Amino acid sequence: MTSQPRPTIADVARTAEVSTATVSRVLNGNDKVDPGLAERVRKAIDEMHYVPNLAGRALRRAQSDMWAMIVPDARNPFFTAVLQEFETVAAAKGHSVVMCNSHETFERERHYIDEMIAQQVSGVVLAATSATRTSVRRLTAAGIPVVLFDRRIKSFSGDIVTVDNVMAGRLAGEHMLEQGVRSPFILTGPKTVSSTVDRDEGFRSAFEAAGLPVDPAHVLRLDLTAETAEQELTAALSEASLIDGLFATNGPLTSAAFTCLQALRWAMPERISFVGVDDEHWTQMVTPKVTLIAQPVDQLGQWAAKLLENRSTQPDDKPVRIVLKPNLIMRDSSMHAR
Repeated sequence: MTSQPRPTIADVARTAEVSTATVSRVLNGNDKVDPGLAERVRKAIDEMHYVPNLAGRALRRAQSDMWAMIVPDARNPFFTAVLQEFETVAAAKGHSVVMCNSHETFERERHYIDEMIAQQVSGVVLAATSATRTSVRRLTAAGIPVVLFDRRIKSFSGDIVTVDNVMAGRLAGEHMLEQGVRSPFILTGPKTVSSTVDRDEGFRSAFEAAGLPVDPAHVLRLDLTAETAEQELTAALSEASLIDGLFATNGPLTSAAFTCLQALRWAMPERISFVGVDDEHWTQMVTPKVTLIAQPVDQLGQWAAKLLENRSTQPDDKPVRIVLKPNLIMRDSSMHAR
């Protein structure tokens, strides 16, 4: 029996009724392609099981000893800290590690997933850009073990290690209530990112349990990589009234919020109680030092590597789901609020 030839980019273009240049742009994560055309291309790719043949490799080869970590924002110290722990375990198991930065875009994430399939890496760990839109099934269909970390995907039933982010938000909310906060403001991410959504939910639940539901007008959702976060938060706080607390739901937003409050000259904690997420070095170098919900980044990275190794050697094992506990670190920015 002769095998069917692998579909080419020209085959995809004919099926989708677009040019090969359009297919190439979609494969490379170009976000300027018309959404309708891009969807046709993606549908054709899925139906034809097309995988880019990178570097002109005409022959399939054995899997490499390379593991890949796909993160949504390489500038976020949280992800680089997780990578460091992951790489340490991977090296001990004889694996090299490559990191791919999806820039919080599904198109770029899909591009790297296809690239890792073409390169035949031996495993992938992924912090997804969206809880609802995913190409993870392409990895599993190609026989590549995959582990999620930090963020959930609703349709994914495999291995995952994450933090109890509802608890993280609840810890922040309960702490603010203890400090006398009654009208908080939440700075959070898109509704498609499970980690910040869960922290938002946990924070709100703490105030609802106290009979003080958070005003919907006091919730600002931003792109987690938005360069204009400080400007947008400044405008929102200027219009808000009686705000006495601020919770920022991830590291970059914590940095933006602190800078914004300093620029507004809102004294912490006298004017406003401030709690952020992720214990980065700068948070102890500023005045006031920042109260934080700390994530166990060392455990996240180590568990991601252990789960990937186990999935590689025991592919038929039942999926493992690990939920780690966050920790409240109380410092000056939130204590003794009015």
